[in-house]
Amino acid sequence: MKSSMSLALNSTLIIFILLCAYVYYVTVLRHGSVNRRDAASITISPGGDAGTPGDLRSGLQGKFIANNTASIVSRDGENRLAEYVKQVKDVRLLCWVMTGPTTALDRGRAILETWGRRCNKLLFMTSEHDRSNIDGRVSLSGVAEGRLGLRTKSQMAWLYVRTHYAEEYDWFYKCDDDTYAIVENLKLFLYPLPVTQPFYTGKMLQGESTPYASGGPGYVLNRASLGKLAEQINSGCMDGKDNPHEDQVVAICLRRAGVALTDSQERSGTNRFMPLPPELHLNKGAIGRTDFRWLLSRAMGPSPGRHSILEGGGCCSQLAISFHYIKPEMQYVMDYLVYRLHPFGLRHDDDINLVRN
Repeated sequence: MKSSMSLALNSTLIIFILLCAYVYYVTVLRHGSVNRRDAASITISPGGDAGTPGDLRSGLQGKFIANNTASIVSRDGENRLAEYVKQVKDVRLLCWVMTGPTTALDRGRAILETWGRRCNKLLFMTSEHDRSNIDGRVSLSGVAEGRLGLRTKSQMAWLYVRTHYAEEYDWFYKCDDDTYAIVENLKLFLYPLPVTQPFYTGKMLQGESTPYASGGPGYVLNRASLGKLAEQINSGCMDGKDNPHEDQVVAICLRRAGVALTDSQERSGTNRFMPLPPELHLNKGAIGRTDFRWLLSRAMGPSPGRHSILEGGGCCSQLAISFHYIKPEMQYVMDYLVYRLHPFGLRHDDDINLVRN
């Protein structure tokens, strides 16, 4: 009898040990590392023909985060998060800023001394008339200054980037010289997305003929779409256009090349790329009382409430990427608020939940 009880206890103990080993294998060893290759095998489904707004949440980031969140929130979550942060930092990002002789020195310097230094490469695209000598300045020949010259400047800038940096970086972010960007959040957003399948993303607005990504808060091309855009520019896609808005012309060219514009909003509808400064987004009704009220109608997408600009406390993602119309002095204020201000007693360790959600 005693022998039978001992045998039963030993069997139970063995089963328990095997069960623990299996749980450890599943939660730590099997899913323990954040593997970028999972994302590389995911295809983009833009939801229609090229140029039709797609959705990064379904398919791309959804599958990636579902497969990898378990490892981040596991028993050794802090170690997993540290590994994830390191891999996100390894995203190779080139940022180029549209500027000019009258703004390069004050706006450009503010960017250079704040968020711009967090890009892997920072370029300021200006004309040959610019004598600011700011670090990263690229003087484009034959480019007129002023709003009417933006399209040509964008054309020359994209060709310059394609010629000199296409093989060195995976992602290419264009914005204005009054944009403030949180580069770490941009890299987090881009990390699970493929670089060899052409698409681009940003804050979607409705143009006269096709949806486009607003150039103010910035839009992002991967390496594959950069090559497609350069081919279109070389074939004259951006020449002689009546539309002076470079972001809309770029959208037309990319659509012709079969490059999809994909949605950057979160599931809740909050925006990552903000076309206005924080005070207008955060104060409900403020946008409608300004000259920017046109954004509220142009931001509507193919279905009600999608691709819209939200107002009030729920306007903006906790992982916001950029804000537009930020004055040089406010660049420093934003940088302090984002990176240095820390309320005593609050823990800033909720990155796991932000990534999971």
